[in-house]
Amino acid sequence: MAEYSDFSATINHANSLLSIAFSLISKLPPNNLNLPPDAVAGLQDLHQWSETILKWVVAVSNNSTDKYDTVLQFEPATYFNGPLRTVHTQITRNKDISEMEEHALEMLDLVSKSPTPQKFDALLATMELYGYVGARTICHKSGFVSMFNGYELISEQEMLDHFHARRLHPRSPSKLADHFHTLISETKHQSNMITAENELLPSASNDNIIRWINSVIRNVESIRLANQWRELTDDHRGRLFDKVTSTLIIPGHDTSLWQQNNDSSSGSRARAHYLELIKRRIVLQDLYSRLGPTVLLDPSVLDIAADTLFCPSKFYHIIYPAISKELSIKDIIKNEYWRRRRFTLQVLKAISSSTVVNFVTEFLDETKPDGVGSIGDSNT
Repeated sequence: MAEYSDFSATINHANSLLSIAFSLISKLPPNNLNLPPDAVAGLQDLHQWSETILKWVVAVSNNSTDKYDTVLQFEPATYFNGPLRTVHTQITRNKDISEMEEHALEMLDLVSKSPTPQKFDALLATMELYGYVGARTICHKSGFVSMFNGYELISEQEMLDHFHARRLHPRSPSKLADHFHTLISETKHQSNMITAENELLPSASNDNIIRWINSVIRNVESIRLANQWRELTDDHRGRLFDKVTSTLIIPGHDTSLWQQNNDSSSGSRARAHYLELIKRRIVLQDLYSRLGPTVLLDPSVLDIAADTLFCPSKFYHIIYPAISKELSIKDIIKNEYWRRRRFTLQVLKAISSSTVVNFVTEFLDETKPDGVGSIGDSNT
């Protein structure tokens, strides 16, 4: 047992030294321009040491067992919240703090707390606008807040009353034509004009809700594609992109230049942007697996209204990795799954067709996470 006594002493000593090292490292400003050569060399050494220590500790952990001969599989670090908060506090004191860092701090502060369900009106506003107001990063941040917090569960009648109060009754093109055809076939009088105006004036909101319903369907299929993509080899991924771009037509773009054997700048750019889109789908899948069914109701991750393929947002490259680490230690999906599922289907039943509801229900059944039990075990 002496060797393990020495082992424990070494571990404790190393932890103490790392704690001291971190207290020094956390004083480094996060943004540095025009560093002198000696500072660059020192930072490179620090980076190398950090990488080496991390890999060595992971290797030791993965090749060690406890007293029951169980291989150690440690959860992602959770107690770094304290030191990270210290770093974040110091960042906020930096006059040159970037907008992206401010958003990251806000999001980290949000996910450190328990979800606070939003009012149904918040979702209605998103549906009417088909998204959020503000710059793209602000919209992504607002979307994440909605996905994290979810919504208060209300009765089906209350939900229908909300739609009715706002004169929201989206119709497919054929049903819209039928509606107006019925009006003009009836005796023309002032009440018909009023009925027609009640359809025409809120038409933008109703059209946006049709787009919103389509985004729910696209979110479902994008998560499916993300799951399939993860199962492909690199070679198969490259061939898939070639096959997709050989049949794809995007106005204003020559997709024939995007083939994998084409080294043109437009081809390289398009392939890089396509991979960014895939990453965004994987983020959507990750959010769905951590936050549950109401993620399907938010159009912000894929940002379908914008030119997603050519202008991917930086929000999910810079901010989401930190958010994801925080989310990994929470158990939102287990506690909230059935309530969020019921809300999601209830909204779709109130505003879309049975075909859409069945499509989403099948997907939810296919992807129900382990550990959430059955609906009979829930309190909803």
